[in-house]
Amino acid sequence: MQNTIAKPKLAFVLLLIILFTLNSCAIIGKCPLSTDKDDHREIIIDVRTATEFDTGHLENAINIPYDIIDQYIAEATCCKSQEIIVYCRRGGRSEKAKITLLDLGYTKVTNAGGYEEIKAAGNY
Repeated sequence: MQNTIAKPKLAFVLLLIILFTLNSCAIIGKCPLSTDKDDHREIIIDVRTATEFDTGHLENAINIPYDIIDQYIAEATCCKSQEIIVYCRRGGRSEKAKITLLDLGYTKVTNAGGYEEIKAAGNY
């Protein structure tokens, strides 16, 4: 039984590593290492599960589930002052992610709320 549980977790972690490796150039390209505020572009993070993300997500969003965001956020951002927008299904998990990021020292974190509402409003 333990092998059955461990394999999906390992596959998920490997998938995240591949995702971040493939996207790292694009992410860094959007946020040059600079102290000029105009050079820092927002990063949109979908904090839902990979399965939820695969069913639909905001354009340019990356997927980092809220419960592991502390482990992977440094790979997705260039600096702690970068604007970060988080969202989930309704806003609860994104609020937890926001608190985690603020606790880690990220200074510009916004909880945009739920995916369907954001999409319907045409935001991001």
